[in-house]
Amino acid sequence: MHHGFPPAKDGQGPIASRKHADGDSVSVRGSIDGILPATVRPPVAQPASFQRTESNMTKIALVSCAKSQHTQPIAAKDLYTSALFRASRRFAERFADDWYILSAAYGLLHPDQVVAPYERPLNTLTRSERQTWVDEMIEQSRATLPLASEVIVLASTHYAEGLVTWLTERGHNVILPLGTLRIGQRIQWLRQQAQPNQDQ
Repeated sequence: MHHGFPPAKDGQGPIASRKHADGDSVSVRGSIDGILPATVRPPVAQPASFQRTESNMTKIALVSCAKSQHTQPIAAKDLYTSALFRASRRFAERFADDWYILSAAYGLLHPDQVVAPYERPLNTLTRSERQTWVDEMIEQSRATLPLASEVIVLASTHYAEGLVTWLTERGHNVILPLGTLRIGQRIQWLRQQAQPNQDQ
């Protein structure tokens, strides 16, 4: 079963294993802009088609927010209007059991939570402010995400850095299907995977 990552030429898939505190081996598949882990090969060119694993793990998708937003308070899933967010939402709704939005202003958002629009680009925060955001996101994730769940991260470096490290160390099976694709490539790939006739 593959997760959108073509096997390397030497036959070794892009998987990095770590030992969790309880001794169990955990793995991270893929890479986001090369941030984690350094030993994982990012997908080359276009990733293969995505397939759900056959494990009994709960599948959770984390989707980054977007700058383009509606002007009035609305459910978080409808607040962001960018093409990338809409494509990520459709992917999450198809492949995950539950999904959440990584918001620069509100932290971990349930899609149905009503929130007001805001302007707080994460890439404009200082190092200290970003670390505070990561710490708050970790605490929210600890209270929300079930243990031993599979987490599909659809987010840029600014949103994934730090959080992915913590998820891995907590024992989640973390999947990073977008690799180093650029925004246009991400939108195209996500739309393709969300098609009803796409094999799962």
